[in-house]
Amino acid sequence: MSRLIPGFHVATIGSRFQYVIDGWPTTGSRRCLRCPSCPGTCRVPTGKPLALTFELVRNLAPAAFAIAMLGAIESLLSAVVADGMSGHRHDPDAELLARGRGT
Repeated sequence: MSRLIPGFHVATIGSRFQYVIDGWPTTGSRRCLRCPSCPGTCRVPTGKPLALTFELVRNLAPAAFAIAMLGAIESLLSAVVADGMSGHRHDPDAELLARGRGT
């Protein structure tokens, strides 16, 4: 498109995201996800280790609750749609218990 319109640039995943693996800069998205780590091994931008404190948990609790509620609503709405397609009725309590158990 930049050949047709001078100065026009479309941002792509390759142009927007870069990362370094073993000292080699690479563009695009990662080929594999990072392994999850314990909160005690994470670092804040200043380089200090992230301390799991009551204040941190208190600050993260509202966002965690909102994500959990959105997940529950999405799960129940999907089950209602599946009920309409199959003609059967699901058990909402079992749906939410399975959702909580799976996360």
